[in-house]
Amino acid sequence: MVGKLTSNDKASCSQVATIMGFNKYKSPNEQLLETLSYIDGEPKKNIQSRIMRAGDFLEPALIAEAARELGFTDVTANIETKVVHPLLPLEGSLDGIATFNEDVTQTEEFGIYCPEGPVICEGSGVLEVKATSVHPEDELLPSRGVLQAKALMECTGLNWCCIIVLYQSVYLRYFFYQKDNSFAKDLEFAIIDFQERVDNREMYPPQDGKDVSLLFPEVESQEAIDLEEQAIHEINMINNAKEFITYWQDEKDRSETKLKNMMGVNQHGVIDNYQLTWGMRNYKAQPEKIIEAKEPRSIRGPLQIKEIKNEA
Repeated sequence: MVGKLTSNDKASCSQVATIMGFNKYKSPNEQLLETLSYIDGEPKKNIQSRIMRAGDFLEPALIAEAARELGFTDVTANIETKVVHPLLPLEGSLDGIATFNEDVTQTEEFGIYCPEGPVICEGSGVLEVKATSVHPEDELLPSRGVLQAKALMECTGLNWCCIIVLYQSVYLRYFFYQKDNSFAKDLEFAIIDFQERVDNREMYPPQDGKDVSLLFPEVESQEAIDLEEQAIHEINMINNAKEFITYWQDEKDRSETKLKNMMGVNQHGVIDNYQLTWGMRNYKAQPEKIIEAKEPRSIRGPLQIKEIKNEA
């Protein structure tokens, strides 16, 4: 890995999964605000995790191993030139490129997976490397390099890619994908929409409570406003959900109490095709901890709903 090559004021292939809403750790609005912060000269500090650093360090070795196992030729890693989409405001960084002329089908005993069907590899293709601590998968999440590699194919015009994934430092798997015209249309819509939002500073509709707090981070008025009629429906939904959750949590607690009473001093119990375990949880002694100092900050708190009683 040679470091970041792409511009900060437009979309990059590594951000495509986030922009398209497939990143559970980061919303499209967070990505949009991050891009705007670079444009405004106030970039967020990106802290790279140890796993990410390890993945960068292992990239050349994993590409070399893939070439040895699969028979790639003309392999290039540590590419220092970014790739640019011919039509869209989109850039990308390649982990590697290799030549391969084979029809690839899923062969699990050799760690080869084709989640979207057989792949015809002709000439050069995109190599993307990922290292993760999760258990090995038979199908990758869109955010684990799939949309990134597909976007890189659109930037380069190459018609196949292989995502090399190292799981838990020991399990190596290869995921092949073909260039996909339907994805190209989805990518075009997402990137043009993202760039328009950057240019017009227009946020996406919020996905959840955390996301809406990004849109309105501070209270600017203490005055009560009149809400639209839809608010009554949403309030009733929240109240009903609270009652539903409370009821079933109480039922769960009652059933657990009865089962634990049946088990008594025994750790395990069985019935039909169920095995129950009620074991011990041990805690080691710990020294007293001093909480580190923190800078003062303010964030939007939880939404509170209070019914106003009308007095007769």
